Amino acid sequence: MKKLSLMSLIIMFVFILIATAQATKKPSGHTDRSGVTIFKRGTKLKPPHKIKVDKVTVVQETDYSLIVDVFYTYQDEIPNEEVKLFVLPDMPYWASNSISVEKGSNVGRVSIDLYEKKMKEEQVYQYETSKLTISFDHYAPEKFNGSIYKEIIPFRKIWKSRK
Repeated sequence: MKKLSLMSLIIMFVFILIATAQATKKPSGHTDRSGVTIFKRGTKLKPPHKIKVDKVTVVQETDYSLIVDVFYTYQDEIPNEEVKLFVLPDMPYWASNSISVEKGSNVGRVSIDLYEKKMKEEQVYQYETSKLTISFDHYAPEKFNGSIYKEIIPFRKIWKSRK
């Protein structure tokens, strides 16, 4: 009887391990880099430079979205109320929020999603990107006046629609 009980426990343990492994499996081909720092610059802001991206960390990643925290330093003469920070993948199928920039060292969270309607219209179901552009753009009274700083970082990702 003891052998049967021990054998039952072993079988039950194996089933629990299998069930746990299935529950934490990622979608095929998807690598989740949540919590990973994808860019870091260790140096302090030095004149004549007045804007710097210090670090970029992945908060959450799925096949169809990416959320990153951008750590930056802003000391430019352009009033910070007129500056917005964007993170843009190198593809035409995206939608994103911008960050209102603050003076000093700060962090902002950007969410990038696939623009799946446009992908569907063009019959595109996945798109590979190789970089993210972090752009500080000047908007004075409702008008785009150009980018005042850009940082391009390598970041390979295969974006897939939810279908």
